[in-house]
This record gives sequence, structure tokens and C-alpha cells, in this order.
Amino acid sequence: MTIAELKGTIRKEIKERIKGLPTAYCMEADLDIQQQVLDLPQWKDAKTVMGFISAFGEPDTWPLLMAAWKAGKRVGVPRCLADGIMKVYQIDSKEDLETGAYGIREPKQTCPEIPGEEIDFALIPCVTCDEAGNRLGHGKGYYDRYLKAYSKNMFTCMVCRRALMVESVPMDSHDKKADMWIADRRACIDSLEEVRKDD
Repeated sequence: MTIAELKGTIRKEIKERIKGLPTAYCMEADLDIQQQVLDLPQWKDAKTVMGFISAFGEPDTWPLLMAAWKAGKRVGVPRCLADGIMKVYQIDSKEDLETGAYGIREPKQTCPEIPGEEIDFALIPCVTCDEAGNRLGHGKGYYDRYLKAYSKNMFTCMVCRRALMVESVPMDSHDKKADMWIADRRACIDSLEEVRKDD
């Protein structure tokens, strides 16, 4: 089986896992992930942060964007363009978003672009990851291309619910790791079976 085929198999597996995640677990996990991000010195020191609008079972990032605004940070999120290219645009509220490519909420075309060189901290989504920090995205290559161009200028942090992590993610030569990854701590996952019993 090729790496591309392995990745496709893992994506299908994760989609099925997402369907089975209890709401209570997701809420607990997301709060834990959010707090870990907020505690990072790199987050605290950043003047310009790149976030993302959660979709497809990703941790809820909206509280982080709100915290960034409250702290006086400039906030940008990606907009997907043609040929696997994305750019980051400044948003100041939900009113700056519209439904874009793949049904994801993206900045409106009227939002100002934030050059990649000006981003201090980037929050990175994934379909899944492993404990070595290997990332599996949706297969379009947007983040890999963007991080290849700009990751030297910013601190990158990948977030993933631990229940969606896998033992090993197959990697191609063009795949990019983040500087660090954050998942909900083991206490959350230990209680997952009890939560499922309660649902």
C-alpha cells in the first residue's frame, strides 16, 4: 500500500471515530487544549496570531481567537485560494467570515491580508497526528505549502483531540511538522469510557 493509500485509510478511520465522540468528552478535551495553548509563553508573547475556524471534528478554536482579541493581538485565519495556495487575512469578529472553499468559514475577500512574515504564532489543524508530531491533513497540501514558505518566521502549534490521535502517521518528504503539538491530557481520555456509558 502506498503512503497516499495509507493516508486515505487513516482519514476514513478518523471520520468514523469523530462520529462516535461523546459531546461531553469533546467539550472537556477542547477546554483543556484551549488552556494549554493560552499558557504557552509563545502565545502570550505573540502580537500577531494565525488561527483557524474549526470544522470536521477539530478542537473548538473560537475561544482562543476571542482571547487573542481581548489581549490586543492581531488575528488572522486562512482563506483557500486556487492550486492549493492559502493566504491569511485579518478578522476582528465573526462578521468578517463567510462560507468558502470546502464549506469552511473563511475571511471575506474585503479583509486585509496578513503577510506570513508578520505572524508570530500559528495554530495548526489536523485530521490526526501521532506523538512524534507527524501531521495528517485533508490531503490538499494548503498547510504544507504555507508552512514551507513561512514557518521559519513563526512558532507553530498543532492541536488535536487525543481520542483522534493514531500510533503512526505516514509522512511524505513534503509533509511539514509543527514546532509542537497539543492534545487533551491523559486525564480526559481516561474518563472517556465512563462518559460513553453516561451518554
